Amino acid sequence: MALEKLGCDKQANEAWNKIIIIFDKAIRSDADIVLAYCAKGGALCYLKQYREGLEAFDQAAKLDPNSVAACGGIGYALYYLGDYEEALASYENLVQLDPDNANAYNNKGHALNSLSRFEEALEAFNRAIRLHVRETQAYEGKAISLIALNRIGEALHVYNQAITLDPKSANVHFLRGEALLQLERYEEAVQLYEQAIQLAPNNSPYLSGYFTQKAFASMHMKQYQEALDTCSQAITINATNATAWHYKGDILICLEFYEEAVKAYEEAIKLDPEDVIAYSNMGYALIELKQYNEALNMCWRATQLAPEDALAYNNKGMALERLERLQDALAAYNRAIELDPDLSLAYSNKGKLLKRRKTGNFFERLAWQAEAKNALKKARELGSMGKTPWVSRTIK
Repeated sequence: MALEKLGCDKQANEAWNKIIIIFDKAIRSDADIVLAYCAKGGALCYLKQYREGLEAFDQAAKLDPNSVAACGGIGYALYYLGDYEEALASYENLVQLDPDNANAYNNKGHALNSLSRFEEALEAFNRAIRLHVRETQAYEGKAISLIALNRIGEALHVYNQAITLDPKSANVHFLRGEALLQLERYEEAVQLYEQAIQLAPNNSPYLSGYFTQKAFASMHMKQYQEALDTCSQAITINATNATAWHYKGDILICLEFYEEAVKAYEEAIKLDPEDVIAYSNMGYALIELKQYNEALNMCWRATQLAPEDALAYNNKGMALERLERLQDALAAYNRAIELDPDLSLAYSNKGKLLKRRKTGNFFERLAWQAEAKNALKKARELGSMGKTPWVSRTIK
């Protein structure tokens, strides 16, 4: 996983295209053809032309099935094409060809992480570190495995080791911030994100993401204006950063700027049409704007995309209640509670709705009042989620 570290500026791209032409000439001249194909494959992968890069590495492997460079290159290209199983198979072959290749074990670990095989990934990263103790990418991958296994304290220790080895690595600082974020240590996370931002080059493809996560942590600290400014920086760097647009919408809701929030969510959804939380939160903003039919439509889309999303059903219930479709609203609140028995907001909304009901005979109204009382009591026991329950939700 080394090529992606090299940067992506226009001048470098032009240089790599020229290099590819040189390698093509070498191939035609019957020089070291295997090496030339491998070098061409590496250049193409740097340019993110992974399919063409894979073809070049395949040609090298056909000429020399024992070529370590070809085998590693095939795995690399397959990984970035999203074919993790095949990439893993290639890396398994690579460690057979070269058992002391630390980078092979590192890349094997990343493939295993992508397949959610975290225990096996840990073994691969540990082997990479034993072979090459300064392999910082292996430390990064190991920490990601540990976080996935909910061993966050161990992950922080691993990140500390990586920072000691490479104190100028922006990505290590960022990833340590991510671990701290999961522990809800937001102030420390912000400090790590700021260090990552300072260390990253201006043309880093990750810079917008660093700003995005800093904004998210700041939002949790209720520093909404700071979070909004940071989100705007992320979007200025990369206007196609869907997560930044989404978080901007969340922050604007916290600031009660609902029209602007709707616009931000619209941008997020354009970039990521399957962002369930954006539909749901946009529905909430539209409710605040008294645009109840539009709100209901957004919440309906959220429930269609994610039938198990409790908060989407809660927001759907709110929209239905404003439209005086009380029975449908009650069904939505009940569904939210069924999906998440700890969602206090749904109990609160259900209780308030039932208290409003005036129809039915005396005994029915008495039953509704008793159910309302129980729902409101449950909401109090769970604790109020306040006006912005989505702040604790993250985008998958």
